[in-house]
Amino acid sequence: MGDDEQANANANPTVDAVSNVRLQAFWKQSPALWFSYAESILATQRITSNASKTNFVVAALDEEAVRNIGDLLLTAASYTDVRSRLIDVYGVSQAARFREIVKPGGLGDRRPRVATSS
Repeated sequence: MGDDEQANANANPTVDAVSNVRLQAFWKQSPALWFSYAESILATQRITSNASKTNFVVAALDEEAVRNIGDLLLTAASYTDVRSRLIDVYGVSQAARFREIVKPGGLGDRRPRVATSS
């Protein structure tokens, strides 16, 4: 048996499957939804280790997002801590969404102007 055949015979299919997993780039506008997506992908690939999940998430972040969790990464943070921080930093609260919808300058109790012909 040659070296290549020996390597293939010893290959671990679980490791091969994990090496093919890639998460889409982090969705700053919808962090909670992105984590739902990411957790689905990780679950289907049977990735349950705290360190592995954290590493996959960090790999999907841009520089700004990594800076926002940098202090956690220096202390070997848990996946849950990283998830919570990113949702806190990038998540828009329901109250903020409501304020955006009813902000001053909206229609309020006024009616829209109707174009009149002259």
